[in-house]
Amino acid sequence: MEQQYKSLAELDWATWEPARRLLGIDCRFVLASELPVSGKGPQLLLNICRHLEADTYLSGAFGQDYIDADEFAVAGVEVKYFEYDYPNYSQRFNDFLPYLSYLDMLFNVGLDRDQVLAGGKLQIPQTIS
Repeated sequence: MEQQYKSLAELDWATWEPARRLLGIDCRFVLASELPVSGKGPQLLLNICRHLEADTYLSGAFGQDYIDADEFAVAGVEVKYFEYDYPNYSQRFNDFLPYLSYLDMLFNVGLDRDQVLAGGKLQIPQTIS
């Protein structure tokens, strides 16, 4: 059955379901657009954390470039940075190219939960007081 999507975001959301099942991810996802919050950039992220009563915000490694972890800490939210060392897997063309979507791994070799999780590590930088 062919599914119609109203936006690229809706299609993207739908593609996560099979990956979530394959990887054993069982958590509740919430769209920011569903929340009564406002702001831009890091301030929006902090407002979302406040609204959801989060005590931890997990960011990608590059979040260190734009998130003020001290501002989050004042609001009672610890910032942790997640860095991912992409495991090499066989890609159809040329040498291994990292930083691609999980779809690349899925279509080239399938999603292997252990292989995907093996590349992840948390970094908790020291905050400046």
